[in-house]
Amino acid sequence: MSLGLVTLCYGSAITLALFLLWYFGAQHWYWHAASIVLALGIGLAPGNEFTNTTAMTLVIGWVFSFLMVWGVAAPVFAFGWDHHQHHWKHH
Repeated sequence: MSLGLVTLCYGSAITLALFLLWYFGAQHWYWHAASIVLALGIGLAPGNEFTNTTAMTLVIGWVFSFLMVWGVAAPVFAFGWDHHQHHWKHH
């Protein structure tokens, strides 16, 4: 598996999660907490013959990365950066 493919795959998961947080903002805290728990469940689940392929490794890794970033980065967007509150003064 090439490094570029792995970077594109996981980079798209992270970019999409951050974009959705930026565009829609953080949701209720329990959705983000559930996202983290689900990501940990996916990441810690034992593999089998079906999941031990290159394609499934990328799919599982993409879902894990998306859910984890969406869950962990939510407080930054909820409390630290709200793009809907910009008030520009034009003189």
